[in-house]
Amino acid sequence: MKTRSFFVGELEKGAASVLITGDELKHLRGVLRLREGEAVTIFNGRGLVVKGVIQRIVKQAATVSVLGEDTESRESSVHVVLLQALVKGDKNDFIVQKAVELGATGIVFYAAKRTVPLLGPGRGTDRLIRWRRIAIEAAKQCGRSVIPGISLADGIEEAVAGHACPRMFKAGKGFLKIMLLESETTRTIKDMLRTAPAAKAAALLIGPEGGFTDEDVVHAAKNGFTPVSLGRRILRAETAAIAALTIVQYELDGMD
Repeated sequence: MKTRSFFVGELEKGAASVLITGDELKHLRGVLRLREGEAVTIFNGRGLVVKGVIQRIVKQAATVSVLGEDTESRESSVHVVLLQALVKGDKNDFIVQKAVELGATGIVFYAAKRTVPLLGPGRGTDRLIRWRRIAIEAAKQCGRSVIPGISLADGIEEAVAGHACPRMFKAGKGFLKIMLLESETTRTIKDMLRTAPAAKAAALLIGPEGGFTDEDVVHAAKNGFTPVSLGRRILRAETAAIAALTIVQYELDGMD
């Protein structure tokens, strides 16, 4: 039986015990109905994972006694940042969930010229909170120890320049900048990846449902992004993101 995992951002190395509170406590008590004496796993979203046993459950918190660190890493050896144009409805939530499962290091949403859903004043913060919560749940489900950073760029110019996620962008020859472009006919994503087998980092630029404008393509090219094709069929934005992440992880040995 799978040991249940819980997120505690305050968890520090060397802690003898951990308190589970808030939404995680509600899940432990009300949904999973765990009891004292049961084994659990706690992670802080920054790479630290510990094994423990529930010692006490009260209304405000569950106390977990730490038995030791879990040193088995389920993180990808490939550093991939997804630059994703906003899409309609709950598709953004779906993209966050699947990107976390597929090992993305970071996710940056942006509004392009042909983006249909533009966020109104104040809605960006609410969306980031929601996406963070989805990322935590996805990390728990797939056993990741690191929760990818999620940010919202002002536009495609900020996204491709890396200003919205400076820590996620890697400098140097081993960092590939890939733009999925429907009109590209000469270079495929497979061509690009198989000519750079030593690469261990990439930024994937995915366009909006209405497609990239010529201006978007120019901005991307100025920042070093190479347009590639994902095949003959036209994919939905959310499908393209999942397919591209999977291909990059596989070709660069991130699925090991």
